[in-house]
Amino acid sequence: MHAPDSASELRTCDIVMKGGITSGVVYPHAITNLAGRFRFINIGGTSAGAIAASLAAAAEHRRQSGDGLHGFAELAKLPALLGATDPATGRTRLFHFFQPASGARRLFAVATAALGGGWPAVRRVSVALLRHYPLALLLGLAPGLVLGRLAALALADGTLLWRCLAFTLGLLVAGVGAGLTAAAALLLDLVRKLPANRYGLCSGRTETETGEGLTDWLAKILDETAGLPPGPVPLLFAHLWDTSESDAETAARRVNLEMMTTCLSHGRPYRLPFRADADLRENHRFYFRPDEFAGLFPPYVVAWMLARPRAHDGKPSSVARRQRLASLGYHPLP
Repeated sequence: MHAPDSASELRTCDIVMKGGITSGVVYPHAITNLAGRFRFINIGGTSAGAIAASLAAAAEHRRQSGDGLHGFAELAKLPALLGATDPATGRTRLFHFFQPASGARRLFAVATAALGGGWPAVRRVSVALLRHYPLALLLGLAPGLVLGRLAALALADGTLLWRCLAFTLGLLVAGVGAGLTAAAALLLDLVRKLPANRYGLCSGRTETETGEGLTDWLAKILDETAGLPPGPVPLLFAHLWDTSESDAETAARRVNLEMMTTCLSHGRPYRLPFRADADLRENHRFYFRPDEFAGLFPPYVVAWMLARPRAHDGKPSSVARRQRLASLGYHPLP
């Protein structure tokens, strides 16, 4: 990767990245190679492409801050890092970023055992059920085993054929019983654990001592790629734009990062950053609870958000609304 002496000597390039895990693995090398010939201005993405877009914007910010291609060099290391296999588990580093919440570990173990499909997956799921739901399986097996034993005793003087049929019937009832009780235990976990974990298995936070969770790692790698010191200020759109707050919507942005997400509650997509101009202030309808966000994002990110609430328009209705929501624990987004 060769670059001119300064980013200003490069031609400019806009790039948009779609979602998909496979694409996400390809993007770092593609971005790094393009960076040797182009300076990125407008960068967009969605899903896994949004992660790649944010990292590309962070590296471009670092370059335009005078630190050369160091950010892109860090970006180029990601495919090897994510694909590295842990000898102890046989799983990749990417897999280990997804760490289940404490209440969802049994569900996560069964769900991930099914990865890959086919008959090997059936065996892995069976082992996972036996390991994580032993009581349910034993309760399901009991009726079949008892039935098989009673039939064997009743037919002790019978022919070999009848004894074999009794044994087979006992096994069949035991298998069906074990399957039903295991399914019931899984369903009970789904009903009880998922709502308590925001209807997900992984929060993104670090849940074990063996490695970082995905969100914690992403926050760190974004700051490192941008050349920022660890905390207390995360990488911001303001860093990328290099504009004042008063003209952030109209001024030319040094690096313009835009990502798409979908709000299920509103049933519509949103662009990040939210539009905030004289005609539309999308951000003004969103509030967050620090106690909930603390379970999703690193502490320094939540602390920064709390310390920088957006200004309100001064209308009595807006002030009253903010006070009412504050009494319920909600704070305005920055």
